[in-house]
Amino acid sequence: FTAMGASRATLKSIVDAVITRHRDARLPSPVEGHLSYFRLTRCLGRLLGTQHPHKLAITRDMVVALLRYRPKNALEFRNKLALCTATLGCMRPCEAARATSCCLEFDSDFKKGLPQFKDCSTLVTILRKQDQERKGHWMRFGKSVHPELDINFQLGLFMDTVHSRPRTHCDSESLRGKRCLTCLPLFPKLVKCPDGSYKIHSSPEPSPALFSSMVVAALRMIGVDSSAFSGVCCRMGGLTVATEAGVPENILWMQSGHAQDRAARRYVRLTNPDRLYDTWRAFRL
Repeated sequence: FTAMGASRATLKSIVDAVITRHRDARLPSPVEGHLSYFRLTRCLGRLLGTQHPHKLAITRDMVVALLRYRPKNALEFRNKLALCTATLGCMRPCEAARATSCCLEFDSDFKKGLPQFKDCSTLVTILRKQDQERKGHWMRFGKSVHPELDINFQLGLFMDTVHSRPRTHCDSESLRGKRCLTCLPLFPKLVKCPDGSYKIHSSPEPSPALFSSMVVAALRMIGVDSSAFSGVCCRMGGLTVATEAGVPENILWMQSGHAQDRAARRYVRLTNPDRLYDTWRAFRL
């Protein structure tokens, strides 16, 4: 069948039909045993599956260009902030899609008695994959030297634009590890009004796929060919930029929410080969 070009779905349907015939005839299944069927279908996937398209990482220049970009409407404003926030926070698309407005807290460290973090913010992820102990993560966004690059100010301005500030009766402190059902998403679905403006959709929670489309649309806004990009490229970009900047591994993996450092290495796409000379430099030749 493989020589004839049969697909995985075709082969799987044939196997299912054979198992059904055996069951109808009260004969033992030809594929039995613990996880035998699962292993067979996985094997078919490895043999016949298509290669995943190569993805590129979001770069620092893209983030800077988008932070400087003047959006024409609320939709463009949301898309650019979605990409920038997820990249700076090394977030997965599912994490960014689940973020609510009350997850973002301005001056959180300043309120704890640390004056050097005035005008900074904290974004809480409800639950990060492979994070067994912390039950979420508090990523930080510092104050930019250039006002036009200040993502904290722009996030607050966007929430004022679409009226998505946290509800006054929301007790976000008591919801650590749980999703708030009263506050709006940080990057909500938007619907276009007859006058050309945008308002929040009646079902505002975005899916990870919709978040990925926000990232792709944001790149098109600054003239980038988006064919090799998706939502996961934000996470790749955040980890890659931090790695090339020399951020220590133990801090980097804590920021990404990985339980083991090797789990994050597949996201890194080095754009500067200089770091690859570090081993050679160690010999001081």
